[in-house]
Amino acid sequence: MKREPGIDLIRLTGLFFVVGVHFFLYNGFYYAPQQSWAIWLADCVRWLFFSCNGIFMMLTGYLRSRKSLTAGYCRCLIPVLLAYFLVSFVSIPIRHLVFHEEYTLAEWTCKLLSFGGAYYGWYIGMHVGLILLSPVLNIAVSVSDRKTLLLLVGSLLTATALPSVTDLSLLPTWWEGCYPLTYYLLGAVIARLQPLVRSAPCLAAAAATAVFLGTVTYYTAPDTIDGAFVQGYGGFWITLIALFVFLGLYRLSPGPRICRVLCWAAGTFPEGYLLSHLLDAWAYNLFPRWKTPGAYPLLFVCVTVPIFLCSIPAGKAMHFLAVRISGRIQAIRLPGRERV
Repeated sequence: MKREPGIDLIRLTGLFFVVGVHFFLYNGFYYAPQQSWAIWLADCVRWLFFSCNGIFMMLTGYLRSRKSLTAGYCRCLIPVLLAYFLVSFVSIPIRHLVFHEEYTLAEWTCKLLSFGGAYYGWYIGMHVGLILLSPVLNIAVSVSDRKTLLLLVGSLLTATALPSVTDLSLLPTWWEGCYPLTYYLLGAVIARLQPLVRSAPCLAAAAATAVFLGTVTYYTAPDTIDGAFVQGYGGFWITLIALFVFLGLYRLSPGPRICRVLCWAAGTFPEGYLLSHLLDAWAYNLFPRWKTPGAYPLLFVCVTVPIFLCSIPAGKAMHFLAVRISGRIQAIRLPGRERV
């Protein structure tokens, strides 16, 4: 398959958004009163970054919907799971000895096996389930009729995203938890239809939606963001932002040099994502005086951006190790499987 620079750009953008949304976990944002232009701007930027997981789920659909269902269909999970366990074996001792998360060996083992060994490991568990369910969705999008594909997307959006627009109980709330399927299907349909859209209007629409959502959040907050109008990862407005970002980037093709850099750096997720917690939990505490809305830009430039840059080579190294081990595992022939 021909390498697509826009897809590499989406990978890096998604990783940047992930590190960016974690910025708000450590800067005191959730306890700050919604009472200044700085906190309004933070609301807008946070909602833009909040599309990170949706972008990666769409990317999974875009790439995996082209795969045929064979005996080795799920082999792609081997390097992902290996990366998770390798990062966990690095993360758990540091969390226990340095960050004083003091659990017993049995509790750490339970966390490891339930995707809690790495702090952001929940995404790995979700990704495994999404890959296991993806053959069903691939069959659904195998139709070539454009209208049918759009109806499929509309059906899932109605079930998982639309209820978040209103406080009315339109459907049982557990349907909203199926949002990874919606994102996967969106990515798969984009892969099938390859819509020709202009990048600038799409990215502007993503920014405008984030500003709209940030403004609504700011004016509906009684004091802090708790109690304001909010969206989950599968919310309707967040889905729109993720869709606009994806459409705005997926067909971009920068110059050859930039493409080579993107190609090298793009293979850092999920390893860089998982490893970023170790820097998150340490670096932000070095600057307690910057944890105010007025100092957010300074904290972001001096801490968040370096964390993102450090997560790329760290994730690349861990990815290389996971792929090498995965290759050796898959090369092993079980007894009775030799050719005669």
